[in-house]
Amino acid sequence: MTNEDMEAITDFISANCVKNTKLTVEEAYNYLGISRQTLYNLIKKGVLKIYEYRGGKPYFLRAHIERIKYRYYSDRPSTSGIDDKYFDKK
Repeated sequence: MTNEDMEAITDFISANCVKNTKLTVEEAYNYLGISRQTLYNLIKKGVLKIYEYRGGKPYFLRAHIERIKYRYYSDRPSTSGIDDKYFDKK
């Protein structure tokens, strides 16, 4: 098995394991390396969808945050403390 095969398998597993993981507002903007206001601007512009538990706090799906990170903010470091070893481009 080549390194490319291993990377493809790792990408597939990572994508399918995190797609339903939920992030809080604070986790989301820290992970993206942006301000809270910038995060809310992304929501307002329709770039990012925010969800809410019934009667609970708002949250984001990590898969959506991943797409935004790689599309717009891949050059910024994460400050979330979330394990990024499978998600950050090196």
